[in-house]
Amino acid sequence: MSRHMTGISGVQVLAESIYAKMMISEKSQSYLSIALLVVSFKTSLIFAFLVERLGRRTLLLIGLLGLFCALVFLSFCLALREDLEALNYLNLITLFLYIILYSCGPYFIPHFFFAELFRTNYRAIGATVSVVTIYLVPLLISFCFISIQTNLEAYVLAFPKLKERQSKK
Repeated sequence: MSRHMTGISGVQVLAESIYAKMMISEKSQSYLSIALLVVSFKTSLIFAFLVERLGRRTLLLIGLLGLFCALVFLSFCLALREDLEALNYLNLITLFLYIILYSCGPYFIPHFFFAELFRTNYRAIGATVSVVTIYLVPLLISFCFISIQTNLEAYVLAFPKLKERQSKK
């Protein structure tokens, strides 16, 4: 479940709206989305080979702690982007950093645990249930996320809306 608690579904849903708020053209938004997928794929390959050297626990902790920091920073940048134009570019950099950190551990490491969690005669059933859960939960989150994001705006990623920001509007 740590995979879903990282907020990857929210970031994937929000990516194009972040691009739109940065006044990036639709064609460039498509290229940026493709670039995010390419970065995710390449970093997953790199970290898949590094898992034996660095260890699963280390990669998972680096990934989860880095994701937390990236989400907090991304939330601040989204909240303050109207005040400072330069934060638009930091949003983009943080988005790519987030994808790299997600690929570092939380993306592929949970699949390694199937062999350790289930006994040999139940491993196939356990892996099936786990994989279905891994891919069904983001689908459910995606269905609910847009309405949640509409109500909470930029603060949906890490922290609740502050009273001071409400009084400014």
